[in-house]
Amino acid sequence: MTTLGTPLLLRLPGGRIAVVGEYDFKPTVTIMNDAGEFTLDSPEAIEALTFYDSFFEEGLAPSEVPEGTDPTVTFVSGTTPMMFSGPWHVGLITEAGGADIEGKWGVSTIPAKDSATSFVGGANLVVYTDCDNKDAAWAFVNFLTRPETQVRWYEEATVLPAVQEAWTDPKLADDANVAVFGEQLKDAKTPPAISTWSEVANAINEQLEKMTVGDATPEEAAHAMQEAATSIGTGN
Repeated sequence: MTTLGTPLLLRLPGGRIAVVGEYDFKPTVTIMNDAGEFTLDSPEAIEALTFYDSFFEEGLAPSEVPEGTDPTVTFVSGTTPMMFSGPWHVGLITEAGGADIEGKWGVSTIPAKDSATSFVGGANLVVYTDCDNKDAAWAFVNFLTRPETQVRWYEEATVLPAVQEAWTDPKLADDANVAVFGEQLKDAKTPPAISTWSEVANAINEQLEKMTVGDATPEEAAHAMQEAATSIGTGN
């Protein structure tokens, strides 16, 4: 999201796994290879970390944000003219900025070098094999995945539809800002499907903070991430 006519100051999280996947305007970075091995210290990962860290080193992104800072407020005021966020912020910004900000801001897909891959999150719908009410459970899953239900859920919770047909509904198709998120979803990946992902993500976050706030180099951070992730393992 960007505003126009303000000095560049980009809100980037100082400790977040996004650097190894979401901000892929750097070289294409993978967290794991096809053999299930972590690749957090690959040359591409180190180059990506170096690029990410440059925003903090050059003062384009704050390495520390005061506790309780509301990014919606700082974005509307122009203190944070650019930030990475999700569709839920469209309504928040519109409400907070009102007429004063109308037509002065917009949404963009992630800038690209080799690709513009973003992380995709959300919820999973599961019916267990030993479920006592399997038919009812499947009926509920079918209801939730209907295009019209997905549109209503977006209206209620600002959750982007997983069913592509829902994106043709005017409530989404006619909103230029929301349409950008739909375009970004065409280039998105989920985190690795491993049971230890939360632990691995925390280890990555820790090293990101040491790099962006502390004095660790991108090479040191990458090697520490790789060592920690390998030690944690995949749980499989």
